[in-house]
Amino acid sequence: MNVSVKYLVDDFLKREERNSVGDPEDFEDFCNFSIISREYKSEFSLEDVSMGETQGIDGLAILVNGNLVSTTEEIDDLVGENHFLEATFIFIQAKTKESFDGADISRVFVSIQDFFDDKPKLRSTNEIQRAIDLKDKIWGYYSFMTKGKPICKIYYVSTGKWVSEEKLVSTVERNRSNLTGASDLGDVIFIPCGASEIQEYYLQTKRATKCEFMFDNQIPLPVEGKVEEAYFGIVKFREFTKIISDSEGEMRDVFYENVRAFLGETNAVNTGIETTLDNKEFDIFCLLNNGITIVAESRTSKGNKFTIENYQIVNGCQTSHVLFSNRNIEGIEQIYIPLKLIITNNKEVQNKIIIATNNQTAISKEQLEAFTEFQKELELFYEYESNRDESEKLFYERRQKQFRDKDISRPRIVTIREQIKSFAAMFLDQPHVASGWFSKVYSSNKDRIF
Repeated sequence: MNVSVKYLVDDFLKREERNSVGDPEDFEDFCNFSIISREYKSEFSLEDVSMGETQGIDGLAILVNGNLVSTTEEIDDLVGENHFLEATFIFIQAKTKESFDGADISRVFVSIQDFFDDKPKLRSTNEIQRAIDLKDKIWGYYSFMTKGKPICKIYYVSTGKWVSEEKLVSTVERNRSNLTGASDLGDVIFIPCGASEIQEYYLQTKRATKCEFMFDNQIPLPVEGKVEEAYFGIVKFREFTKIISDSEGEMRDVFYENVRAFLGETNAVNTGIETTLDNKEFDIFCLLNNGITIVAESRTSKGNKFTIENYQIVNGCQTSHVLFSNRNIEGIEQIYIPLKLIITNNKEVQNKIIIATNNQTAISKEQLEAFTEFQKELELFYEYESNRDESEKLFYERRQKQFRDKDISRPRIVTIREQIKSFAAMFLDQPHVASGWFSKVYSSNKDRIF
């Protein structure tokens, strides 16, 4: 195995508190973690995406409406909540050898084709059967696929270097075309990953969120005490896209601290934004929209070129998603978006800003539960009372990635989502409910949790 890759695999095992079970298996877990973290920005369990001894498939993540699902109940709940279904299948095959092999690549396509067949013929494993059940449930909602057919992404990883050799490219294209034609998929995307690519994917999981954009029309706001800086103004659409999307054009993970997830296009507010864009009313967009609020931990600038780090969009999740979905509309570059930027490390101030600014769509008291005093006390309980033994202590992650800069392994961190589902299963005697989508588990038990 490539020496640099081996070093990062060892770092991954330490970070995840996983015992080595041999280079091939360790590398598979490393690749599954790195690639799925690239595609899915929230926390996930490697056990939910590992395919074990499945032939030709080392990892498989199934995303429904942007969420990684592991049970059919979650799919039911998401469709019931969003009234549409958008699916992506992410397949991973990882090889430690330092070359790309056409025969191996073809075998991967054969395994994926078998997965999508009505009657799979290859040897079944518990992992692949669970994934097939999810696939069948997704196809049962075919009439809800109003945004298009499911997408299939295939990552083939080697510790060598992909050089687009003509024979390999031909092999990939032939197999890709066959899979697209034989299955009811919207698109099939093959992504070769060499040593440099998989290293970069892993290192991205350890980096702080950072972006650079032009904030030409802004004025500083008077602040003191717990807030370092604050600005209000408008940004051009093309500059705003730098804040919400990465260099590859994918949506950034900057909405976790917003008290609502994206509510879908059937929501009244989002329908209104869509209508404004469809009617080409770009000149008055900034007058109709309440704007975006960003909280960042630090800022540097050269003139009006701002660089912000460790930032979150705490208000404007709905606007951001609708604009991103419509980013290719002709003339949209004319839009200006109202933007408030606040620089502070103070968590108390951040909480107040989140609650105060979330008024554009009605929010129930329960949706603000994560920002109450109880949550703060629960976080302290974990830290100081849950276990006196430092080697076994658990930490309660009230905010995603709040322990990123601390030397704490991921298995010791308990998220709000994990806490709620575990509590519902164990103390409310509802393990069957806990297998469903998180928001439904919470809404049906909100009077009994926290």
